[in-house]
Amino acid sequence: MFSIHDLSDYQKQEILDLYQFDKLGSFNISKKLNIKRYTVSFFLRNSGIVLRTRSEANRLGRHCRYSCDESFFSIINSEEKAYWLGFIITDGCVYRPNRSMSFQSHLKIEISKRDIQHLYKFREIIRSNYPIRNVRNNVLIDIASNKLVSDLNKYNIIPVKSLITKPPILEYDRETPFWRGCIDGDGSISYNHYNHNKNSIRPVIQFYGTYDMVKGFQDFIHSRLPDVHIGSIVDRSYYGTNCCSVAFYGKMSIPVLKLLYSNSKISLERKQLLANEIILKYEIS
Repeated sequence: MFSIHDLSDYQKQEILDLYQFDKLGSFNISKKLNIKRYTVSFFLRNSGIVLRTRSEANRLGRHCRYSCDESFFSIINSEEKAYWLGFIITDGCVYRPNRSMSFQSHLKIEISKRDIQHLYKFREIIRSNYPIRNVRNNVLIDIASNKLVSDLNKYNIIPVKSLITKPPILEYDRETPFWRGCIDGDGSISYNHYNHNKNSIRPVIQFYGTYDMVKGFQDFIHSRLPDVHIGSIVDRSYYGTNCCSVAFYGKMSIPVLKLLYSNSKISLERKQLLANEIILKYEIS
């Protein structure tokens, strides 16, 4: 009877590599190496490997069916990459599943159902076939990839980032699409009533985030639009720890909107349309 004592050093290393790195199960390893399944399982246990549970194996099996361009964020060398970096730093998260044996780190983006087409744009540009799922009033995509998450970590996108997020250092021509992504993720473009007068409305663009993110946005606007009045940073800690905001009102919002949304290749459609409407309205007037 073939036993683990009959395994060559090469076979032993192959079993370990196939199980730990290629994420194959004992059944697939046994077929690949023409070794009995129980021999593979016994060797793994004897080597101190904690075998995956059935649910973990099933979950990993599902992820193996899906793929994406895992090197998409390796180098931020395009407008699209810079934009999605900004969108993810504000409206996405990275995490490792909380269980005894977590194989992959995950990137998750969850947004309102009305913006589902935006997730399709993201899925297309990273050449992914991961499903977009409905969750109550939202839609989400959840991608398992150590490489993708590791690259995002380099740009300050880390687990539990909402309390400590800082803007990454990017090349000059990548800053504008990055901040557009941030506004699309955690900003707003709207009209409000001036001095509580129902007959007087003005456009406003606001950005919410940690103090460092909001200060970074302020500094970016000041560097590109030195004549624009920079609003003060407002403490919004009642929304959550370390939450702040900055706003640009009325005519001061127009150059900011032009900077961010004019001639853009990628943006959230409803915010792009509103930005275009406001810019056109003020140019005519």
